[in-house]
Amino acid sequence: MHQLTDNYTVASEIRFAAADSYRLLLASPRGCVRQSPAGFAYSERHLQCIWSDSALRPAALRTVDGERVNVLSPGRWNLEAGPDFLDATLQLEGGDCRQVQGDVEIHIHPADWDRHGHGRDPRYRRVIAHVTYSAATTSPDSLPAGTLQIPIGEALAANPAFSMDAIDLTAYPYAVATDNCSCAAILAT
Repeated sequence: MHQLTDNYTVASEIRFAAADSYRLLLASPRGCVRQSPAGFAYSERHLQCIWSDSALRPAALRTVDGERVNVLSPGRWNLEAGPDFLDATLQLEGGDCRQVQGDVEIHIHPADWDRHGHGRDPRYRRVIAHVTYSAATTSPDSLPAGTLQIPIGEALAANPAFSMDAIDLTAYPYAVATDNCSCAAILAT
């Protein structure tokens, strides 16, 4: 009987070591959210939700060059490998008012483009906009030609009613009717 108890104790210590690690992770103030080097305590998923939902996305978006960007369609949320949003339509209101169509990639920091190796991946050749939280820039040589760099952090910070904590990550992309879904117009009536 003593041997059986000792075996059970050893087995339970091994089995529950992972549970203890999980408990520590949940108790951590960071939880499951990846901390960025600059202290941004949210995930790219937060930024994807913001880009997808016109109710969250700042109306006053600008490129790093100061050109005003009007999002006609944020594109279709891509749940597969490749850019985050496919077939977006943006209107640029700079010197010449023009529309661009293509894919959108979202990152917290502009340097994540290179860190993730997107410049070497053919799936990212149609990217027209690199949307980031940070206002720093990515080297234009690593982005597809003509890619717009759109930082959204300052525009979000300018809205005192906005809170990242209010975003329900589990509701996106399907549980929320967004403006890039053809059914949104039907449901609104």
